[in-house]
Amino acid sequence: MGRVRAAAGMVPEIRLAIGYEPRSVIDFGCGSGERLRCWRSFGVPEVTGVDESPETWRVQTLDGKPCLGIGTTHVFADPTRHSLGGSRFELAMAVDVACRVEVPSAAAGALVDTVCAASDRVVFCSEPDRLEYWARLFRSRGYLGQDLLRRRFPEDVPEEYRFGTLLFCRADKMVALPSFEILIPCADGNMERELTLAVTGIARENGAPIRNVDHQACVDKARAELAEMFMRGGDAEFALFIDADQLPSAQQAYDLLIMAKMSEREVLAAFASRKSIPSGHAHGAPVRGDGLFIGAWGPQQQVVSAGFGMVAVHRDAFRRIAGWSRRHTAHPWSVKDTHIGHGKLVRDFFRPVLGRPNPGKKSLRTGAWIREYMSEDVSFCARVTASGGSIWATPAIWPGHVGRFVYGREHV
Repeated sequence: MGRVRAAAGMVPEIRLAIGYEPRSVIDFGCGSGERLRCWRSFGVPEVTGVDESPETWRVQTLDGKPCLGIGTTHVFADPTRHSLGGSRFELAMAVDVACRVEVPSAAAGALVDTVCAASDRVVFCSEPDRLEYWARLFRSRGYLGQDLLRRRFPEDVPEEYRFGTLLFCRADKMVALPSFEILIPCADGNMERELTLAVTGIARENGAPIRNVDHQACVDKARAELAEMFMRGGDAEFALFIDADQLPSAQQAYDLLIMAKMSEREVLAAFASRKSIPSGHAHGAPVRGDGLFIGAWGPQQQVVSAGFGMVAVHRDAFRRIAGWSRRHTAHPWSVKDTHIGHGKLVRDFFRPVLGRPNPGKKSLRTGAWIREYMSEDVSFCARVTASGGSIWATPAIWPGHVGRFVYGREHV
């Protein structure tokens, strides 16, 4: 069972690499169902396993009943020839099937036809020296291979999975890194050395501009100036805000951008720890539920506000705020042109504003509920929400936060 459970360790990395939360998954050659259990634990409402082994029936049932929960379907059939009857899934997996198929053969083509009929995106594994053969079969059916997974799997995942797994997608469903610019508010001109190395490497690999502001002591004005540079400087899809005291890896930055694009999030924030012990995360309350899930493989969650340690913001979010402000010029949150010094005029997307009355604090003088100023990132999130957008956060990406030492997930 150790090998089987190690194979299930692929699922969290697959989920992060594809950048979205699939609502339905089918696993051809599901075996004992460990991967299905893993998908279910992530809240996928519909998981289906296809396998013909009698051992599969023994392991997957408990007292004659399926033991993977509601929303799970078992199909006991040959995964290389199973007909789905027109059913389609957001993700298909064929991890333990190709190794049992002789190549070249008609059965190999039948297997590829089966998985392509199931989904526009297929996680496929074979012996590494046979991957090119399988890739040709997928290409003949309009599917292109993406090598997004092999470098990600932990060492306890068996080698044939680590080195023989590709993601095959239809050409219009490819997982792609969006165009972006890196924006760093840097009041004193100093960035952490690791951050400098990471962002320069990202910029060099992708041709992404790095924009920083080192002459603004007010972070709201620094962010506003960076946003103005982004909106006027090019046509990149996303602005990647990274604070100068964050320590993200290049992979974390890529994951956040891909996740924002593939999940169609206009504002998606990584989690960050506050500089305290015990620490807390820097995000506001969830829109639904009592608290945020902060586990390493937790789902994306809609929040009231997000800290701007590392955040991907789509160009459309700024456009929506600007349009909303033109229609609501009298609203205290509307964006206005403001001078920031050096003869520059920018739109104050991040101007701190008064929040709604705080029911937990009263004025001693008047007895009225106190309205407190919101920070610049919370104020921006309020404008996004007021203009019809939404704020999302993912605990799967959690860069270090530099203070007396590097604060991380383990301190929360």
